[in-house]
Amino acid sequence: MKLFTPILTAILLFSATALAYDMTYLSSVKAHTTRQVNVDLPSGKSTVEVWATGNEKITCTFIDKGTGNVAYESKDTQRCVGNANLSLPVTMLAKVSNNGDKDIDIRIQVRDSK
Repeated sequence: MKLFTPILTAILLFSATALAYDMTYLSSVKAHTTRQVNVDLPSGKSTVEVWATGNEKITCTFIDKGTGNVAYESKDTQRCVGNANLSLPVTMLAKVSNNGDKDIDIRIQVRDSK
């Protein structure tokens, strides 16, 4: 019984630290319009990827909601990839513009990049 408690504690600590952050946001954007999505970023290192179905051309802008400053922007691309290294979690405003002539579905994925 004395050995059981330290083993259980070690398993719980390991499983809590082994969990990775992975969040996906799905939305649609009509032709020649912009969609705004609030995206939560975790503390630590993370990667944010944005892409559209069919590899359509998009423009991505990530804005720090606290300061209003543009943190990252990519124009006329099929995939936007940004990296963050934050001391605290933050919510960013992701603006995704559809540059094409047809409606598209977009995916915004945030994941740990340890």
